[in-house]
Amino acid sequence: MKSTDIEILLINPPIRENAEAQHVPLGLASIAGVLESLGYGVKVWDMNLERTGREEITRKIGEKTENYPIIGIGGLITTYSYLTWFLPLIKKHNPQSTIILGGGVVSETPELLLKENMADIAVIGEGEITISELIPALIKKEDLSSIEGIAYRKGDKIIKNPPRLPVKDIDQFPFPAWHLFDMEKYLKNVAHGTALGKKSELSLVASRGCPYNCHYCYHIFGRGARYNSNDKTIEHIKFMKNKYNIESILFLDETFTVNKKKIVEFSQKYMEQKIDIPWSCYGRVNLVDYETLEIMKSAGCYRIGYGIESGSQEILDRMNKGVKVEQAKEAIRLTRKAGLICGTTFMFGYPGETKKTINETVQFCKEMNIKTKLFYTAPYPGTRLYEECRDKILARFESEEAFIRVLGDAKDFIINLTDFSDEELVKLHDEAENKINNTQLTDYPQKIFNFYKKHGLSGLVKKVEKKIFKK
Repeated sequence: MKSTDIEILLINPPIRENAEAQHVPLGLASIAGVLESLGYGVKVWDMNLERTGREEITRKIGEKTENYPIIGIGGLITTYSYLTWFLPLIKKHNPQSTIILGGGVVSETPELLLKENMADIAVIGEGEITISELIPALIKKEDLSSIEGIAYRKGDKIIKNPPRLPVKDIDQFPFPAWHLFDMEKYLKNVAHGTALGKKSELSLVASRGCPYNCHYCYHIFGRGARYNSNDKTIEHIKFMKNKYNIESILFLDETFTVNKKKIVEFSQKYMEQKIDIPWSCYGRVNLVDYETLEIMKSAGCYRIGYGIESGSQEILDRMNKGVKVEQAKEAIRLTRKAGLICGTTFMFGYPGETKKTINETVQFCKEMNIKTKLFYTAPYPGTRLYEECRDKILARFESEEAFIRVLGDAKDFIINLTDFSDEELVKLHDEAENKINNTQLTDYPQKIFNFYKKHGLSGLVKKVEKKIFKK
């Protein structure tokens, strides 16, 4: 396609309005890269990074969106409530623009933001090929009925076209358009909180999809796993190192370790090419063996995160997790033995949760020496869990749309999916967290001895003084 005078605005809405953004929105950046490769001009309004208040947004909405005939917005389902406020502002100041929504906020519930005339088109699922067909059709004012993977308004009706099959060869896509984002600020924000200390870190994905079917999880990239070639991934890392001098990499793949052969080959090539940038990833406890972990460690992997979710086999089975409690314990042991940091996440209040299953999770954490938060279970649209809990959602909220408006990041209590009362569930949650995270009396002798060995008697005295007198 030849270059065009059309300039497209892409907007990254705030996930939260009161915390620093740490990761470039890879989905939106990938779409921007595709559009630029096709010759379109692209501008980005990164609201999530700016964290501008609503009053200021209202003042500058016209200036920010005028003269853009096409505006694309991507976001997670947790941005839904914000978008219901923000989208009408765009329509008010730029009524002729075509608003395209993508990402989880529409892939899970495409009709919601279309039916109230707040947006014009929803791109469902993977968007690179869809957007490359959709934009020329809009410019030429062609019929949209043949474009797979979209929903759109036509008069008073919402038309949902057939889904688009996942792209097998994801190497064909260009790198995300990093240069359209304030990389200096992103790298500064991330450097506050990496597991390695103050390191500049960027995220990327080397695969799409997940072959597992946990009932609480929504797969925007579908079932199964598709991979970038290891050569493409390493080329991407070299580019980021040369361009942004990154000091750490976080792979955001749903399950980075799903293909052992590919991981071993990647690690070997990483070492052969002496890239020398530490990296971390996410894995599954049933895909762990010590030899692979050793190779990953040698190649610079320093941390693997596991979604343990529960220490109760009963709850894991209800989740359709496809793992055993003992597999989780063994994965943690092997990961630590290999010298890697072992990250874990846990869910609380899954349907069927009882005092017995809660205690099993607490005992699991104590046995494995894990300190962690317990995230309240939230049924997200598009998941099996959401369908199972629809009656409970409608019993608590006046509509499904009202529930989606309050969806957050599972740190706060939103809905009770158990047989406990709300008050009892919150109390049990807090008690379980306290039992998991409070330092036990039996831990102190060893901790004191270790501190003495490292800092000497004077260091130990200063530590005690600081604790007692808050010096």
